[in-house]
Amino acid sequence: MAKLYAVLFSLLLLLGACGTPEETDENDIMMENADNELTEEEQTGYIGEISEIDEDENRILLEGQETWSGDDVSIWLTVGDGEIVDEAGEQYSLSDLRIGLEAEAWVEGEVEDSDPQQGDLEQLIITSE
Repeated sequence: MAKLYAVLFSLLLLLGACGTPEETDENDIMMENADNELTEEEQTGYIGEISEIDEDENRILLEGQETWSGDDVSIWLTVGDGEIVDEAGEQYSLSDLRIGLEAEAWVEGEVEDSDPQQGDLEQLIITSE
């Protein structure tokens, strides 16, 4: 039985090495994600500057770029259970933030394609004070 698993594993490695990024489909992404890490589709990154803080709606407006494409974007990030930290790992709350801070943001789940976009914050890392 162990030999069968070894052969199947080797075959999967060979097949994975033969594909190109254009040939990757959702099933390939799911197989590569067997260790339960979030895929690019599940977690989306942005880098930019906080341009508005809406404490009543528990959200911030980040203006900058998508990390994977470099496209300019504005996105409302609903904090909810999301984590806000600085580069040293110190925790922040929404009330600690101010307009003009530079940050990296990671969104989990779907991003609403509106103007500005909207998504649920997974983590915000403040990169400048």
